[in-house]
Amino acid sequence: SSLLLDFFLGLILTLIVQSSATISIIAVTLINVGLLNLDDAIVLILGSSLGSGLSIALLSLNLSGLGKQIAWLQVLIKCVGVLFTSVLIFLEYKFSILGIIYLVKYLSFNPSIEVALFYCFLQIISAVLVTIIRNPALKFVEKLSPPTVEETLSKTHYIYDEALSDPS
Repeated sequence: SSLLLDFFLGLILTLIVQSSATISIIAVTLINVGLLNLDDAIVLILGSSLGSGLSIALLSLNLSGLGKQIAWLQVLIKCVGVLFTSVLIFLEYKFSILGIIYLVKYLSFNPSIEVALFYCFLQIISAVLVTIIRNPALKFVEKLSPPTVEETLSKTHYIYDEALSDPS
């Protein structure tokens, strides 16, 4: 009965099973048997997406350099997607505007398919947003985890920079 509880349940369950897709499949099942409504399932999926990012962050604690940058970028993708989508949903409900919930309901009248569509849209929104802010995102994760000495030494170096544009 609490959306906040649904969010944290999704987050914690995903930390345990390390898969937001698994939690989303469970949400589809629970909505089919009538234990969840669409709003609960959506908030559960938002929590599981953030939980997936936190799971990646925990798994990458012993990494450094490029490996950690990749992990931080994945965490950033999840956080940006959840934050942006949550704001969209809040605005949709607060001001009765057409948004993502309207779209998933419009595309299907089956609640379990609506949940699956929401999961897909969340993944797409996350990827598109981070693609839009790609350069600042890459600079941010490089500051969080600079390349290791080995990675820096293993990069190809050219005698002069024009060699990149004129291979011959």
